[in-house]
Amino acid sequence: MCKRAIQESSLQLPSVSETVGATLGSPAFNHKVLGLNQRYPTRTSMRLCDYDYRQSGVYFITVCTHQHISLFGQIADGEMVLNELGKVVNSEWLHVAKARANVLLDSYVIMPNHLHGIVIIDNENARVDAKRDSAENGKCSGTLPSGSLGAIVGYFKAAVSRRGKALVLDCSQRIWQRNYYEHIIRNEKTLNEIRNTS
Repeated sequence: MCKRAIQESSLQLPSVSETVGATLGSPAFNHKVLGLNQRYPTRTSMRLCDYDYRQSGVYFITVCTHQHISLFGQIADGEMVLNELGKVVNSEWLHVAKARANVLLDSYVIMPNHLHGIVIIDNENARVDAKRDSAENGKCSGTLPSGSLGAIVGYFKAAVSRRGKALVLDCSQRIWQRNYYEHIIRNEKTLNEIRNTS
């Protein structure tokens, strides 16, 4: 029955000669057996594909810790009490706006395992007093455009990781979950709703 189902399907299985030298999961296997031309599988982006995240706008972001581990402190009597790493997160978050002439920060809250914040990118009224860290040099690693929301979040996460590992963490421990959540705030009503819940 299994043989008949395979014969009736439109799936074309590779011959033995086509798979010789192709180890499961290797680029050769992916190319020869699976028909994939990519060396590594691609991840699907969470961002809007036709939206320029460098343009002026207001964004609500959430950045989570790796495996949602409570790394930044604890809640005691209804108040968030930051530990040493939480204080680093707070300091680096405030540094985001100091280091970038076109970035302003609005409401934010640091929780034991994540940060919520409102980021405003204002390219028309960029400040002249911003001082970039020399390590940043106005460039972004990978494919993120410099000055984009992704680059800003990436710099923040990298700075926290660098300082956090130097101060309080085992070097092998990851701080951040991959990626971040963002929501484009398109009107004043939504902005005020988010401000009141953060």
